[in-house]
Amino acid sequence: MSYIKKNYEKVLLSVMLIVFVLSLVWLLSIFKPVDENAFIRAQGATVDERELPGGAKYQIDLDGQYVALTALTALEGGGIVRSELMSPVVKSLCINIDHETGKECGFLIDRHFFTDGTFCPHCNSILFEPKVTATEDVDSDLDGIPDQYEIDNGLNAASADDALDDADRDGFSNIVEYTGDIGGVNLGQRFDVANPKSRPPLAYRVYLEGINQSKMNLLVKTVDAYGDDKSKWSVYVNYTHRGRAKSEYIGIGNILRIGEDELEVLDIVSNITMEFNASINREVKVDRSTILFSSLVYGKIIATAMEEVFEPIKRGVIVDGLSGKKTEIKVGDKLTLGDDHVGYEDYFIVRFDDKRHFVELLKGDEDKSYKVYAK
Repeated sequence: MSYIKKNYEKVLLSVMLIVFVLSLVWLLSIFKPVDENAFIRAQGATVDERELPGGAKYQIDLDGQYVALTALTALEGGGIVRSELMSPVVKSLCINIDHETGKECGFLIDRHFFTDGTFCPHCNSILFEPKVTATEDVDSDLDGIPDQYEIDNGLNAASADDALDDADRDGFSNIVEYTGDIGGVNLGQRFDVANPKSRPPLAYRVYLEGINQSKMNLLVKTVDAYGDDKSKWSVYVNYTHRGRAKSEYIGIGNILRIGEDELEVLDIVSNITMEFNASINREVKVDRSTILFSSLVYGKIIATAMEEVFEPIKRGVIVDGLSGKKTEIKVGDKLTLGDDHVGYEDYFIVRFDDKRHFVELLKGDEDKSYKVYAK
């Protein structure tokens, strides 16, 4: 103990020296050179991202005959790749043939050597700037369409904007034609963005503007239902025939002529109800009687007293989303879509759905139905 007290300075210096040596050894182990070239060659630079020994991560870009490796992290756990400012650096793999060994060079070299057109410091062969050639699954602009497909079809592989363009002017975007996805449906095939006749069915290009029923020029005013013999009952109606307003009493078996149609009274159902009238604050009698007509045009029509009468046939308007052309349709009609540019397709109107606002079309040559919704 007395020795330490007398020589504490020497002991302290010895301890500090030991700590310094150990620290130096630790630092040398961190910055121990690693043959990253051998690692890349062994792994094969064919993936999007990999980790080199020591933790440095690289993003792999296949650009022609070289592989560019962009360091995403510098000086991580050993600093495999770093610049003086500890910032990510870019390197490329030289695959020129080394004339001394007769084998591929395979060394990672700073990217600027390639762009400057100088020589590889390892194999002494000239380094050329790699030509960009896209692989099948590379999508540089992240628009959902691979670069090679965009290059082959005249699109811009560096801009995502053209995914929503319509290169062949067929009414379908490039991304829809490439993926086959439209309106939440996958059509299970890829279409040619450069060929207007290679496209999804034209039923996907139209929308329903509305569903309606035309009002008839007929109004049942009152029903006189006295006794049990319906043949003696009378119905007072207002109607319009060839532009002239008329009023008359009719009964079962009588015929009304409205335009080109003839309506024959088949049956009368008397229905007098008591309903509350808010304007006078009391219940009153209301005639809700119904009359069944036979129509030459529509088959059967039911009219209720003091209510508007509508044609039983529903109609709609189909709008072409590309040309804006409108076509009035009804059930049973044949609808032809398209033009000389994209070709023609025939559909048949199957039914209307008022609640869900769609019309169902049947494609003639496929026997397949499509639902066209309102916007």
